[in-house]
Amino acid sequence: KKYYNAMKKLGSKKPQKPIPRPENKFQGLVFDLVNKQFFDIFIMVLICLNMVTMMVESDEQSEEMEFILFWINFVFIVVFTAECILKLIALRHYYFGIGWNIFDFVV
Repeated sequence: KKYYNAMKKLGSKKPQKPIPRPENKFQGLVFDLVNKQFFDIFIMVLICLNMVTMMVESDEQSEEMEFILFWINFVFIVVFTAECILKLIALRHYYFGIGWNIFDFVV
C-alpha cells in the first residue's frame, strides 16, 4: 500500500522542464558555469567553512581574532553575493522558480 501510494504520488508529479540556455553569449557562459557540478560543490564547501568560522566566534575573543574573522566573513559575503548575481544573470526570471535560490536570495 505504501509503495503504491508513493508511486501514485510520483506519477502525479510533472517533470520539470530544463531551464533553456540563454542565447546571449555572456549569459550562456555564466549559465554553463553555474550549472556545473564543481560550482555547486565549491559553494557547498564555502557554506561549510562559513559555518566553521561562525562556530569559532566568541564573546571573549581578542581584537586580532575579531579583525581576522571580520575579513573572513567579508570574503564570504562577497562570494555569496557574486553567486547570487551570477545565477540571476544566467537563469534570469527562472531564478525565482527554484526554491533554494529564493532561500539563498532571502538569507
